[in-house]
Amino acid sequence: MGTTRRAASSGGEGVCSAFEQGGVGLQQEELDRLMQFYAHCYDYHGLKLADVRRIWSEVFEHYKALKSLHLFSDI
Repeated sequence: MGTTRRAASSGGEGVCSAFEQGGVGLQQEELDRLMQFYAHCYDYHGLKLADVRRIWSEVFEHYKALKSLHLFSDI
């Protein structure tokens, strides 16, 4: 929480909010919320958006109680 406050006071409100929403999506296994982080034209080494969605779906199927931690040195 302290990190979020420091970043928010320095103008990084949008970045912190986005990562918080992603964390909520991860913890609640909300695939649609999590997928908002990916561009519609996502292509990483041949992995397209549909591939990433499938991978996250499989992660949620096999693992529980996922958590996310983001540390920003500068925003």
